[in-house]
Amino acid sequence: MKKYKIILTLLLILVFTSIPVFAKNNIVVYIDGNNTEVREVPVLMNGKPVYSDIPTYIHKGSTMVPIRFVAEHYGAKVDWDNKTKSAIVVHNGNNIVMTINQSTVEVNNKLRTIDNNASPKLVNTGGKSSNTVVPLRFISEVLGYEVGYDEEKGIPFINSEEMEPEVTEGITDISMIGNSKIKVISSKAMEIDHSRNGNIINININNISLENKELLNKRISGDQISDLRVSEDGNNLSINVILDGEYDYNISKSSDGKEFTISPMTKLQDIKKETIEGKESVVIYTGIATKVNRSSLSNPKRFIFDIMDSSLGTDYKEYNISFEGIKNVRASQFSPEGIYNANDKVVRVVLDMEDNANINVKENNGNIVITPTIDNTINNNQNNTNNNSDNQDKGKEQETNGLSKILKYSLNGRISNLDIELKKNTSYSFNYNENQKTVEIQIPKKNLDIQAGDFKIQDGMIDSIKVTDSSDSIKITVNLFRKLNVTDLNNGNGESVKIQMEREAIGKPSDRIIVIDAGHGGLDPGAVSNGIKEKDINLPVSKKVDSLLKQKGYKTLMTREDDSYISLGGRANLANGEAADLFISIHANSVPNSSTVNGIEVLYSGNQNSKALAGFIQEELIKSTNAADRGTKHRPNLVVLRDTKMTDSLVELGFLTNSEEAAKLDTESYQNILAEAIVKGIEKYFTIYD
Repeated sequence: MKKYKIILTLLLILVFTSIPVFAKNNIVVYIDGNNTEVREVPVLMNGKPVYSDIPTYIHKGSTMVPIRFVAEHYGAKVDWDNKTKSAIVVHNGNNIVMTINQSTVEVNNKLRTIDNNASPKLVNTGGKSSNTVVPLRFISEVLGYEVGYDEEKGIPFINSEEMEPEVTEGITDISMIGNSKIKVISSKAMEIDHSRNGNIINININNISLENKELLNKRISGDQISDLRVSEDGNNLSINVILDGEYDYNISKSSDGKEFTISPMTKLQDIKKETIEGKESVVIYTGIATKVNRSSLSNPKRFIFDIMDSSLGTDYKEYNISFEGIKNVRASQFSPEGIYNANDKVVRVVLDMEDNANINVKENNGNIVITPTIDNTINNNQNNTNNNSDNQDKGKEQETNGLSKILKYSLNGRISNLDIELKKNTSYSFNYNENQKTVEIQIPKKNLDIQAGDFKIQDGMIDSIKVTDSSDSIKITVNLFRKLNVTDLNNGNGESVKIQMEREAIGKPSDRIIVIDAGHGGLDPGAVSNGIKEKDINLPVSKKVDSLLKQKGYKTLMTREDDSYISLGGRANLANGEAADLFISIHANSVPNSSTVNGIEVLYSGNQNSKALAGFIQEELIKSTNAADRGTKHRPNLVVLRDTKMTDSLVELGFLTNSEEAAKLDTESYQNILAEAIVKGIEKYFTIYD
């Protein structure tokens, strides 16, 4: 009996000593500018420990391995982009882009979010240089390997035999847009229910799962949003958005149902007449800082404030406010009408103004303070027209958005004139900087009665006129669109300053630059409906327009020539940097929850030349296609139109949400017709507007 006990004891000792035990070695590595203590561990691959000269370690629950580990043990191709500090991993059709210290990862052109503690790092373990480490679990699962953690041994393990990657459809990303909107993105259409309980928005999405499981740990906070919680129950998903107050909210879905945004809404509290710093003012009480878009309209004069992500509580309201400069104040729950996204919630506040009034605007704790300023020298456009019958015969007098009677500006074909009336015969300085495209006039302050201000012209010759006031002089800066022949007719002395600006005649197409903007692109598909992405219509039509214009001798430039993403500001900057003559942006239209709306329309910004260009293009498009004529529309707040400094138009070729129109837009023959019509409209414009 004793003999058997001895043998059994020896067998147990042999079994237990055959199980490797790994010491829990703590080491110090240099991460994010700090010496940090981490636990060094090997990785078990198929039961065997793998060590590296660059330590593998566990920190805050995440196992981090050197990027070289992925190449050596998975056979992946690994590249490094030093400019963006990004590691690119390519393996069996999978493409992963991970950026140092970023929790957003691009996987096969889709954005995924990982825990902040698992974001890639540059670490130094005592050598001369730093090394890139990446999260073991995330990389392994994306590449289709089994990965886990051996609790008994206290180390991670990998089964290097590739599994079939799990193909799931579900939520791929939840992220913050700006500081007050949450966007949810899915690989399939979502059906959502939502309700509210106090300051918590409850969103339930049925028959869907998390494609990216890291989102279970996602935390978001921002303006009006204090936290976000995500939970899964089988095939049902719950998202709880916790607000820092009981705000209204808006949920808007994309046309394909694969995205939605959650926006806490500001409820407009009140609009009152108040005395601020001794001056009568209108105060719009929003209670919290929010985005406000400002614009103005003439005939009659109005100033407009669009308060984004807000509610009025009623469709329309008038306020009993009127005093010097302000006739009336009214507000409405504004219908976006193409200016904004269809689901945006906007309160529009309109101030009806006296003709001789302008405004100063300040923000105070999120509230908007509007103080009228009265200028009895403001030039009434009608009086100016009546008093300048000679100019009426020679050319059209330009509206100048409050340009003083002291400054008179007119445009006649290729020649424009700026007259500045002085109190008496005066010497002044004049300087034309051709490279900077500016004219500067310095006049003694005592001899000129004018208020400081900025005046937009934007007629293809002059962008704006700026008046600045110093202690002893007034400086008038004229910002030009292009290089002009500029002459000081009074040679620095006179009872007025007379500046004549002349644009050289453009005799042939090669003297003109046209920028063609293919809307959307890359990660931004634009509208998606009837199986068609807007970006895939915009680009081929833009290329056809570009080709036709080049054949006719025009100089052209495209904002994008492939499926790449260009920001709206980047498109405008490109056109402005080239001092282009025209900017043509090409898009396809959509309208949520309607398959019957159809037709073509062309949008334009504020100046008359853009309106004319839009009209010519619209006319040729309707003539060539027989599509429904939706006309031309003034859209001064669209970024690519607002921020470009030349004559512009944005062409909406048709509605992808209309199956019949979408099918035509997807054919090369119809795209050819559209491109030819756009070019005809451009050429017609140039026959009249040289």
